[in-house]
Formats: sequence, structure tokens, C-alpha cells
Amino acid sequence: MAPFGRSLLAASCFFLGATAGCGSSRHEPALPPASGTANRGSPAPEVPSSASSERTSSPWLVAERQDLRAVTVIVQVVPPPDIAEAFADLGARHKDLRPLMEAHNEGGFGSGFVVVARQPDGVKTYVVTNQHVVGLSTNVALGREGSSERVGGKVIYVDPIYDLAIVEPSAEARVDFHFDSGLGFSPQAPQDQDVVIASGFPGIQGDPSYQVTRGHVSNERVLLDIDGEKVAHIQHTAPIDRGSSGGPLLDERGLVLGINTLKIRWREGVGLAVPAPIIEGALTRVLARRPTIDHQLAAKEACDALLREASGAGSWGHAERMMGAGLVAKEGARSLWLLPDGDTDWLAEFVEDPARVMAQAMGYRLRRELNILQAMSCEPRSTPTEPVQTFAITSGSVQKSFVFGVEQGSLKLLDYTFSSGTGRSFLDPKKPSTKKWTPSL
Repeated sequence: MAPFGRSLLAASCFFLGATAGCGSSRHEPALPPASGTANRGSPAPEVPSSASSERTSSPWLVAERQDLRAVTVIVQVVPPPDIAEAFADLGARHKDLRPLMEAHNEGGFGSGFVVVARQPDGVKTYVVTNQHVVGLSTNVALGREGSSERVGGKVIYVDPIYDLAIVEPSAEARVDFHFDSGLGFSPQAPQDQDVVIASGFPGIQGDPSYQVTRGHVSNERVLLDIDGEKVAHIQHTAPIDRGSSGGPLLDERGLVLGINTLKIRWREGVGLAVPAPIIEGALTRVLARRPTIDHQLAAKEACDALLREASGAGSWGHAERMMGAGLVAKEGARSLWLLPDGDTDWLAEFVEDPARVMAQAMGYRLRRELNILQAMSCEPRSTPTEPVQTFAITSGSVQKSFVFGVEQGSLKLLDYTFSSGTGRSFLDPKKPSTKKWTPSL
């Protein structure tokens, strides 16, 4: 979650490049992990076959009379302890950053919505939200409108490309909050001028405040370029504000069309939502998961993917998305000097989401370091069933190690020893100029 001062709260949703997200903090708001340029593209993906116009054939348990306030929830997040410690250290070393780092460590909030699924082994309950709302945190707190009570939830799935996160409420949460039913998904793709409803918890005076708004679909097929991938979104005019991130976008029947994720900078009433089929696909993958016996195979695929990216043959951005929280805390600040100069305002992005910027810097650092090595290979150093997998990265006489494990339900890089090196970053004060001024005549 990313902070700003209260005085900037109204405008700070329009900061990151062309787009900005709308999570919130108790003091200031958060932005999503990716930016892009909106453009017209191909239609949104077709609805998966699991979706049906008949609720009885759908896996989702939906009440006949849906109380939107009851199934839209507050998602409250604080940084993991090691990230919080790294933020505190940055504040101690850079005095001007101390208020910012303290605000980040206080945490923030966004929105989410409840989905309940029938399964052969019982009923499964999940809360869907944005990845940029949960950040690198594994545990979150869930709340409801009009109540100060918070119950626990665990992040079990993240998809940074589609900015999705799925949270499994604790057993106590399911009982205390009576999660007997949730929202269902529309079997029909939205069309231009369809009426839409947005629900969420934008903040008022730094606290979550429930809001439901109405608008219409203003572009049924928008593609955003995120890390080189074309990501489908629904453009709509229902007002969304800081804290609305992760809330549902619904049709007039109360069925989910998408999840509110972004706003377009300097545009009036332009919200963007990830379409329902993407959300249903993620939920279907979570429901179909089985305990992984061969951890080594999954880790080998991840190791090979990192080496391909370093060689320029793999997809860009994979490395930073794989950074575990502990590794970001350990090496993130020491990697900032490697961020490339260019059009990106790294300080502005750091103010919004320092952990994400540190992970990006580590991605650049890892790619640069591995690219220097030649004829790299991944050799396992663990037994296939160990949940934490170590791989030796060998190039001639040079050998390094990748350590992989599961965080947020995804395979992450937990440890790697970077080569030493340092330089000046955007956080360091600029050196005074030694150039002499000569008046022109």
C-alpha cells in the first residue's frame, strides 16, 4: 500500500503514468503494480464454460436477495514484518523519508468481494481483491461496513499481470461473518452503454466508508499493455475512488462483470475493471489445486524461466514478480541504484509503492548479473518433495544458488546472493555541481 499526505488525497489517485489504481491507506492511497496506455483492441475473453445463465448449474452460491453491503468487504493490510523493518531502516537512513515509511508501515485498506463455491468436499469461501491491495503480505484482515470488527484471511493466490488476489477467510471469519453465500458471475460479456454498479470502500478521513455508484459501460473492450502482455479491461463511468480497488463491478441483476482496478489519469469518469472470466478462471484454478508432491519440477521451471529472461529469450518482468518478501527486504534498497534512467519518475513510484519499486530494481539487477554469465544451467540440490527447493546456477567455475518456496500461493525466489556493487540512486541527494559559471557577453 502506498501513502501520500491527506492534503493530496483527492488528487493522488492520478499519479502513475497513464493510469492509477485506487487502493487506500489510513493516511494516503496505494497504486497498482503496473501502468499502461488504454487503447481499443479485440473483445474481452469469452466466458468460461463453467459460467451459466442458470444459477442452479453454477458452482457459486448466490442468495436470492443479495445484500451488496454484506458481500463487499474491507481488506486491511500491513506490510510483512521483514518489509516493515526494511521501511523503518530506510526512514532512519533517509530522514526525509521517515514520515513516508512510517505511513506505509501503518498499512492501508482496499475492497474485496465474497464468492462461495459448492464443492464435493464442502463449501469453499473466498474473498477476491486486487494484488496491489495485498502487496507482498500473506495475511490480511477483513471487515464489513458499519463494524470495527476484523477477522483474519490468508492470501492463497496472486496474479500480478491481471492484478488479482484471492484470500481465504479463516474458519472464525466464515462463522463470525456468516459467509453463507456470495456474488455470482454474469454469463454475458458487457456491451457498450450497459448499466453497471460499483461497490467498495473508499476512505473518508482516512477510514473505510462504504460506497455504491452507478454508471454505464463506455468501452466494452479495452486492452492495456502490462509487462508486454495485452490485458483486457472493461471501461466504465461508475465513480470509483481511493479504496474502491478490489470492489466488484456488477450488472443490474447484481452479477459480477469484473473487479475495479484502475482509473485513467486526467480523464473524467473513466474506471477500468478486469473482466469476470479472468476472475472465474483464477477461482477455478484455486478450486482445482491439489497438494504438490514434485516441488522440484515447478521450481525447475521457475529457474529455467529466470535464466531465459536474463538471456533475453523470456518474457520481461518475470524476475521482479518472483521476488519473495524476505529477499525484497534484504536486497531491495541496495538495488535501487540500478534502475534505468528514462521517462519513469522512480521517486514518484517509490512514494506510492516502495516494495514494488525495490522488486523492480532487483529484477534489473538479477537480469544484469545473470546476463554476464555464460552457458548457465539449473541443477537441483534438494529432493523432489521438499517444499523449499535449492538450485545451483553454474557457469564455468562460477556457481550461485536460487532458493524457491511458496508465498501467497505462488512460487517465489526466497534467497539469492547478489554480487556486491553500489551506486547512487534517486533517494540519494544529488552531488553539488562543480561546473564554473561563465557569463556570456
